Amino acid sequence: MVAFGVRPYFRSGWNSFDCFVVGISWLGAGVDLGSSENLPFLPLLRILRVVRIFKLIRSAKGLQLLLQTLIFSLPALGNVASVVFLFFYIYAIVVRFLGELGGFQGLEEGLM
Repeated sequence: MVAFGVRPYFRSGWNSFDCFVVGISWLGAGVDLGSSENLPFLPLLRILRVVRIFKLIRSAKGLQLLLQTLIFSLPALGNVASVVFLFFYIYAIVVRFLGELGGFQGLEEGLM
């Protein structure tokens, strides 16, 4: 802001966005330090700093490719999650059945 001046700095949308994110982060840190109460929304304000990465996506071609690959792989991740869920579900049924055959009635008794 010092290098460009105040008016030219805020002409760019990304600079305004950066100023907003940094201001919210400072506000959250100040409230966190000045208050003895547990305020659950403050960590959400800190997460906004991660959003600044989106500014880099336009200028970094490698980051664009990485993000595009991540978006294309999301449907496959859903399939993998379904198979893992099915595996754990079947495993839970088998363990429950084998536990009843062994005479165990509960978790505490089965672990001993």
